[in-house]
Amino acid sequence: WLCAERLAVQYTVQITYLGASLPSYRCSHNAHSCTHKSLSIALQRAACAAQMPRPAKRPRPQDAREQQRDAAASVLERSAYNYGSGRAAKVEACARAVRAALLEAPLRPAGAPAKLMLCAPKGLKNEHAACAFAAPAKVSVVGSWLLRTGLKRQAEMDLAVELPDALITIKDLANGRYLAKRCAYLEQCAEVLREAGYQVTKVAFQRDARRPILEVSDDEGGAVKVMVAWQAPAKARLLLAPSRNNVRAADGSCVQPTPAYNAALLGDAALDRHLQLLHGACSADAAVVDASVLLKAWLRAEDQLSRDDGPGGFLAAMVAYHCASSVRPPDHIDAALSLFRDSLKFLAGNEWSSSQVTLRGASSADAAWPLPSLVDGDINLAASLSLAAAAELSDCATRALEAIRRDAPPGAFSLLFTPRSRQYDLSVKVPLLGGDDAYAASLATDEDDASILGLTVAQAVGRRVCATVERALAGRLRRPPRWDCDGDAITIGASLSTDAWRQVLKGGAPPTDEGRSFRAFWGDRCQARRFKDGRVLEAVVRMLRPLGFARGDGVFIRVHAHRSGSRPKTASATAGSASSRRGASPTPWRATSPGGRRRSTAPLQV
Repeated sequence: WLCAERLAVQYTVQITYLGASLPSYRCSHNAHSCTHKSLSIALQRAACAAQMPRPAKRPRPQDAREQQRDAAASVLERSAYNYGSGRAAKVEACARAVRAALLEAPLRPAGAPAKLMLCAPKGLKNEHAACAFAAPAKVSVVGSWLLRTGLKRQAEMDLAVELPDALITIKDLANGRYLAKRCAYLEQCAEVLREAGYQVTKVAFQRDARRPILEVSDDEGGAVKVMVAWQAPAKARLLLAPSRNNVRAADGSCVQPTPAYNAALLGDAALDRHLQLLHGACSADAAVVDASVLLKAWLRAEDQLSRDDGPGGFLAAMVAYHCASSVRPPDHIDAALSLFRDSLKFLAGNEWSSSQVTLRGASSADAAWPLPSLVDGDINLAASLSLAAAAELSDCATRALEAIRRDAPPGAFSLLFTPRSRQYDLSVKVPLLGGDDAYAASLATDEDDASILGLTVAQAVGRRVCATVERALAGRLRRPPRWDCDGDAITIGASLSTDAWRQVLKGGAPPTDEGRSFRAFWGDRCQARRFKDGRVLEAVVRMLRPLGFARGDGVFIRVHAHRSGSRPKTASATAGSASSRRGASPTPWRATSPGGRRRSTAPLQV
């Protein structure tokens, strides 16, 4: 600032420039000649006479890409597993000891037969196999440990135990005999490890009860997973094509293809090949490793890695590898972030739900697998993924792409990796009341149910109830419903669209096949009605007064599953407030007429 004393004959000019005071200059002028011009001249002289300090360089504001790059680095540091930690050394020591214990184990006699319940044609008994123990042909490390793509609290070393060559024959591929022998051999491995002093627990592999694995831990803090692999010959791969049948009756009936069963067997035959494929890609480009970790962390935040019909960590790594062969960005610093964005675009496009997608660099498949499909030669990598899960992944990826745009608000990228709970508008819980034998016998008696052959009871019930809910809410769903196994019950989650509260559900004309199918599905609730356009259609009219929901209310529908008999399957709807969810018993909802009187409502037949 400039300070001038106009009343004095002499005045002082003090210059302050960016907080630094320059030397003062004393000027002699007449009291009435002190003008703005004289002050300006004094300022110029002072600026030229002394070295003015350079202003401090202001930091350039970061653009959206730089902010996302820093956020991605923070997510990687927070989510990626530290393979140089002390626990990692304990895990590797445990893996070496487990490998030595299995390879050096002596021969053991056959133990108790393993029980495996699958949905099979009528009259076909489930396989119960017992086998003697011989040392595995090979024990190798597979999975994300060698790739360095594991997440914290989920990274464990996977050991693949290759079955002896003499154990599996071509005839074992049919009717679940391979899966039964697999369970029996794995039980023998568990006994060997228990005798060696390890704690062993049998769990389902990727939520598939047909393919169990062993979780092995020692007293030092190390833990590994033991899974089964086998070398499938060329003839076996031909018999396990998606168009072949491998679950059939003794008389040769029921020859419909069993692609879901075939894919489960081929999954054990490709562990080593896919490890080599991913290891080569991760060694050549570190961006594949970082993008795989980001994709897994995002899927875990979306609560997708723990679903029965959802993706796994292996599928996430294969999607990142599939997108890695695209054109790399010019700036290698953003390679991982760009690959993560390409993977989200692939999931958002949901191409594998409309057509078969071939893995880049792989040979095209000769046969068509059921959708969704990401095919690598003769194997469908997305065989465990349902169409409903692919549609939900597409919605989640679309929202994630909005958060990583250039004009996205700061902090939006970090919110992608914040854990979120599942949110559905409708929840259906189906308790499994009967035994496994009763369900397995009753689920595969109809000729039109060939799609569930070779599945477990939980998988078959989940698919059937999802199909029933989707048909009952036709035109009212935003995407297909999903199922999840919760102990002795199946839980279905459905997301409703804006047309969910339509009062009339229209079917086909009464004399047509569509109309007869519509009436057979809805039963007594269906009536033939004439509409304003003159058409006569089978229709279902819902309650006159729709349910009025307040904030915090929830709808819980329980569909009780009964064995095939005289009693129909019924569903009762109960609306409970937030207080009922806190522990109070929910109050059954009853429809109320405009006059205030209650009217009875018939149970909804599913």
